[in-house]
Amino acid sequence: MWFPEIKHFCPRTPIILVGCQLDLRYADLDAVNRARRPLAKPIKPTDILPPERGHEVAKELGIPYFETSIVAQFGVKDVFDNAIRAALISRRHLQFWKSHLKRVQRPLLQAPFLPPRPPRPIVGIPDPPPTDGEGPDSLFCQPLCADVLFLLQGGITRVFAHKVYLATSCSKFYDLFTLDLGGLCMAPRGEEQENKENLECAEADEQSRRGAKEQAGRTKSLDIDKDGADGGVRGLNRPQLLQQGSLRTSQSDNALPSRAQYSLGARGTGRALSGWGRGFLSVCLEHVDDPMTGRPRLMTVVAMDALIQEEPFKAVLQYLYTGSLDEGRGDLMQVATIAELLEVFDLRMMVANVLNRESFMNQEITKAFHVRRANRIKEGLNKGTFADVVFRLDDGCLPAHKPLLISSCDWMAAMFRGSFMESYVEEVSIPNTSAACMHGVLEFLYCGLLTPCPGLEPMELIILANRLCLPRLVALTASHRLRRMIDCVRRGMFCRPPWAGCYSHCQLLK
Repeated sequence: MWFPEIKHFCPRTPIILVGCQLDLRYADLDAVNRARRPLAKPIKPTDILPPERGHEVAKELGIPYFETSIVAQFGVKDVFDNAIRAALISRRHLQFWKSHLKRVQRPLLQAPFLPPRPPRPIVGIPDPPPTDGEGPDSLFCQPLCADVLFLLQGGITRVFAHKVYLATSCSKFYDLFTLDLGGLCMAPRGEEQENKENLECAEADEQSRRGAKEQAGRTKSLDIDKDGADGGVRGLNRPQLLQQGSLRTSQSDNALPSRAQYSLGARGTGRALSGWGRGFLSVCLEHVDDPMTGRPRLMTVVAMDALIQEEPFKAVLQYLYTGSLDEGRGDLMQVATIAELLEVFDLRMMVANVLNRESFMNQEITKAFHVRRANRIKEGLNKGTFADVVFRLDDGCLPAHKPLLISSCDWMAAMFRGSFMESYVEEVSIPNTSAACMHGVLEFLYCGLLTPCPGLEPMELIILANRLCLPRLVALTASHRLRRMIDCVRRGMFCRPPWAGCYSHCQLLK
């Protein structure tokens, strides 16, 4: 607006158009307005002119254009240097005899302003969702997809559990569930006769020992079988996995059930565990009615010693599921005893800390327990140990474990709960999914972590995570993709992915 007046009163004075406060073009206007005085006029985005507008005005007036910023220390020296050049050039008409004025350059073009590097976008990773009654603790209380049955107190008490939780938390159970149970059914006739004679001898010894305590047992027990004379031998031919003894004394009598009472199972697979480990009697495979669906299901049936009580045994199993101990229990000594029998030494140590009033030391034990189990679960995923379902994918098959999927994914829990066909089949098809992508999802569901691998495509993983309703996995994948893009920028190989605006990932567009 002052250009006509300057040309009128100072026709030989050089004019330069300068744009100030260049830093506001890339600044956070909300933060700038908050830092200004309370009565100052707020700066709007429309108040800031783009550089193209400044060049258009300078071209119309026929003058050079420069941009400056005191905050960024940009363009100030350029303005003064080029103003001096313009002043010296204007003096050529008055002092044309001075030779040094002939070598003065015209005002130079200004180098473009390099915007400051924007802050790294923060991809918000949500917290792990609540279990909503589907965690390991609730899975133990409501044994959905159980594959292990423990028989306690002569078969009176039945406790259902899951192999993958017990085997990854306790080495004793891992050795138990990996035993070869098909050896006895393939034994020669001589060995069968020898086993039969040994069982009959064991039964005779048991009956003679019980006869000495029969009078005391009758005064203590309210459950006496009238057919006690022939109950032991006929128990071998019964289809049940476990038959109660013909004469059961009370628990205070400390009488152990006869080894001859436990059959090898309807499938002919099983073995006695009298010399394998303390507290175990036998193990076999048998079709048992599922406690949740009522349908027959092949399970590993383990008969335990009659001295093992139900509540302390459940406390040990619950620790193997959750890694925590109820310190207010009144039977901690029994829990410690069973933990020692099952070689769960960290639980025995936790009980000792509670009894010694050093419960604060149990936090480190619990932390180490979860780390150790996560490593074993990851190893089981890679090897397919104790898998009870197979996912058929586009480029192969991948074994998985229903209990771990149910306790970590609502989508999987709904599919395997019993209302859908997938609950009763051994193979589930997931189309449009690669094995590497599904392996990444399973590892996240098992361990809660995302481990990138060379064949894992972030786009495919995000699509599958959206299908399975896993927002945390979506965020972790986006964060991993962001780190990869930053590395590409540092190496000069950056290209924005075309799918950045899809699947709720507008953060990657920033």
